[in-house]
Amino acid sequence: MKPPKLKPCPFCGGRGFDEQEIDSFGKIYYRIRCLTCFGQTGLFAKFTQNNPHWVDLQQAISAWNRRAGGRRKK
Repeated sequence: MKPPKLKPCPFCGGRGFDEQEIDSFGKIYYRIRCLTCFGQTGLFAKFTQNNPHWVDLQQAISAWNRRAGGRRKK
């Protein structure tokens, strides 16, 4: 199963990308960050060994896509 597609950045309309971070214990975390304004989600990880890592990435993508969309018009 593929993770859902990223929507444009809710702050500037730029393109987001997924980023991986590994802590000192080897736990993998995911976040989505904008390439233009560097807006980002929080870190997402499951703390069970039975879940594949894409589930964590899917949560980060869902949080990014759940935000209010697009640039405001003046």
